[in-house]
Amino acid sequence: VSWSGGASDAAHDLAHDLAPAAEIGWRCLGQLFEAQAAATPDAPALLLGEHALSYRELDARAAWLARRLRALGVGPEVTAGICMERSFDLVAAVLAVEKAGGAYVPLDPALPAERMDYMLEDARARVAITHRRVEARVPRGAWTVLVADDDHADGDGAALPADGLRGDAGLAAPH
Repeated sequence: VSWSGGASDAAHDLAHDLAPAAEIGWRCLGQLFEAQAAATPDAPALLLGEHALSYRELDARAAWLARRLRALGVGPEVTAGICMERSFDLVAAVLAVEKAGGAYVPLDPALPAERMDYMLEDARARVAITHRRVEARVPRGAWTVLVADDDHADGDGAALPADGLRGDAGLAAPH
């Protein structure tokens, strides 16, 4: 994607095709996403290799994680680190932090632990969101380490998809 024309023009046109400027107003990313999810719940929101995740499924993951983040104190003026490999859950985590009202700090799992520690400390992160397979790389500190793929059971017992790389196997949206 280029910032000086080219692909950015196509992205700009797509954004305006999805929702006219008058309808967008000053809504946040999470609100815009929720509106799109309500309008096209079964449309593919994300593609990763041969796997797809619908807007409904992505919104369910983000809502589940946002509730967990709010319970851990993430909200306005509060940051959360996100240390995940490329997956559906990475996108869900970004949306979840936004839904919770916080800000996120992206952390590359390949970073040295000392650098991640500095970034989390400097950002005064309350939570570091990660996956089980990279959890050992996330340093411990004043923040809570939340392993997003440990337990995707919602309060009503509906299982949420545990890992974006597993595709459609076992996907069930909460009721």
